[in-house]
Formats: sequence, structure tokens, C-alpha cells
Amino acid sequence: MTERCEHCGAANRPRANFCAGCAAKLPGFAATGPSALELLDATAPRASAAAARADGAPGIQNDMALLPRRLVVGGLLLAIGFMAWYLYVTRAVDAVAVPARDGPIALQPAFQAIGSLEPQLDALPGVSAGARAAAARTAGTARVAAAAPVDDAAETVARFYRALSAGDGATAAGYVTPAKRGQGPLSGAAMTAFYGGLAEPLAIRSVRQLEAEVVEARYSYRATRTLCEGRALITMESPAPGATIRSISANC
Repeated sequence: MTERCEHCGAANRPRANFCAGCAAKLPGFAATGPSALELLDATAPRASAAAARADGAPGIQNDMALLPRRLVVGGLLLAIGFMAWYLYVTRAVDAVAVPARDGPIALQPAFQAIGSLEPQLDALPGVSAGARAAAARTAGTARVAAAAPVDDAAETVARFYRALSAGDGATAAGYVTPAKRGQGPLSGAAMTAFYGGLAEPLAIRSVRQLEAEVVEARYSYRATRTLCEGRALITMESPAPGATIRSISANC
């Protein structure tokens, strides 16, 4: 006789365990043991736990147990290395020969007398020949007198260029308008640096007044191999108490 499924009513062969229509269990089904899926589900957690115990836990426990021992051994090795280094250094210092002194140690004075501060032109290292020549020209001569107010524009220009011929930019700057004395090409430092280092000093040819505020100056000097034959037009100002140089336009 056929077995009818209680769920879908399909006819199945006698003693069938599962319905051919819906795969449900038939009344005559009798389990002989756990299925393969049940076996897998039951054994998987146990296998993973055993693997974790076999792989991880003992290794961690062993490392934790060996940690104090490793620290002690490492400390001993460091101490031994330090002692060996210290002995080596002290023996090396002791082995250095210290020369013996036969007599008492002569104490050197804290200060020693030095020579005069007179410039030795031939002993100046790194100074150009032009600078030494300019220093030699001015070493035995008196400095140009300090700038004094002059009402005459031509006389102001003449004094200005006489100071430059001696390489004295500080005195020459006294004849320049005060606004331009501190910096720029008409400052004392700039004019001293240029005119004080010429290979051939500046020589005044002529000074004459062309207009009320314009003075012409002719001069010559040599900075390099080429001789400069200069002509300059100087624009003047006339503030009290004297005339001063405002600007200079020159060919060289």
C-alpha cells in the first residue's frame, strides 16, 4: 500500500521515509542516528575551541612565564657589558703617558704688553693694492677740516671734492643735504668705501657755477685700468646757514 503525505497528500512508495512531493517526513520515518548536518554543527565548536587551546593559550602562557627570566638575563648582559666598557676606558686613560716636569711650572702672565697700534700697511692681509695706496696717501696727512656752512655754492662743491680726493667720505657728507647723509651713494660710508680705495685718487680739474643752483665740477680718477675723466653737474640747496649739495649727475 502506498503512503500518503499528511502535508501535501502525495502518494509515496511503501515504507518511504520522506515525501516525494514536499520532502516532509512520512509517518513511517524512523531515525537511525544524527544526520550529517547535525554532526557537523555539533563537532565544529568543539574543534575550534580545541584548536584555540592547542595553538594560542599555551603559547601565551609560556611567553608570560618566560618573561621575568628573559628580563633578568637581559639585565645581567647589560651590566656585564657596561663593566667591560668601564674597565677598558679606565685602563686606556691610565696607559696615556704624562710627561714629567723637571722643574717648577712657570706661570704665564694673564696680560702681555703689545706693540703700538700704528697701522702697518705692508702687513695688512687681504687688502687690495689700491686700498693700501690710499691709506699710504692719507696716513701722514691731516684730515680735511670738518665741514662748515658755506654760503658760496662753488666753494661748497670745491670743499666736497677736496674731501673725496683724500678719501674722506665723512667730511664730504657734511656738505650734502642732511636728508641724504645717512644712507645712499652720498652717505659718508659709501663715499669712503669708493673714493678711499681708488687706484689713483680723485684730482679736481675745475669748479665753476653755471646757474644759481647748478655748479659744474671736472675731475679725474682711476678705479681700474681705465682713467675716468669726469664731469658732474651738482644741484644745490641754500638752506640757512649755508649751501648744501642736493644731487649730483656725473658721467663717471
